[in-house]
Amino acid sequence: MQKKYYEDSHQDSYLLGVKEKDEVLLTALMRKIKSHTGDVYEIMGGPLVDFENENNNQIIAFF
Repeated sequence: MQKKYYEDSHQDSYLLGVKEKDEVLLTALMRKIKSHTGDVYEIMGGPLVDFENENNNQIIAFF
């Protein structure tokens, strides 16, 4: 829903993530804001991660 809001307000938004095979291990919502000095990228939602995964520290470090 938040991604659609950014798209409707003419802001670019992206879903970033870490996948292994077909399983999403971590994801975050990032938006791009245009400024006078260049583009600014901001993570608005996340990162979301499965806390039951024993490799969380490695996944977050990789991200």
